Amino acid sequence: MKLNKKIIVGVIVVTVFLLAILLFAIIYFRKDEKNNFLEEAVEMEREEAALLETEEYYDLSSQGELERDVVLEGQEIIMLSDSFKTNSTEIIVKNKADFPIKVYLYNILYTEDTIQEMNIDSLKTGVFTNLSSVNLYKIGIASTEDIQCKIVISDE
Repeated sequence: MKLNKKIIVGVIVVTVFLLAILLFAIIYFRKDEKNNFLEEAVEMEREEAALLETEEYYDLSSQGELERDVVLEGQEIIMLSDSFKTNSTEIIVKNKADFPIKVYLYNILYTEDTIQEMNIDSLKTGVFTNLSSVNLYKIGIASTEDIQCKIVISDE
């Protein structure tokens, strides 16, 4: 019986030792992954900050509203060339055309995905909300028809 107890105790000691090594390895490698993730995030922040510093933009808060004529072709989204900044939490888009349009809001750093979308009926106004003054924005417009429309963009 004493031999069996020694074997059992030995197996338990070896098992605990192996589990401790495994736990150390998991913690060590996760720390490296976390550091790599943080380094990549910091690098992305630097690249984004550099882009925001060099990007020309229209400041809706200090320069006032901006009016644009846009030629729409079917359901293709036409991206305005302007980038926008606002010190408000919203951007207002007035549709001055006699037909409905769909308006898309993008962060200039991620123009492949919209932040918000809205349909604006003819001669109506729509509002993009919950925005930040830290970001620069772009606007895209689409319609179901080939038309020319006029929009007014503001933040008040």
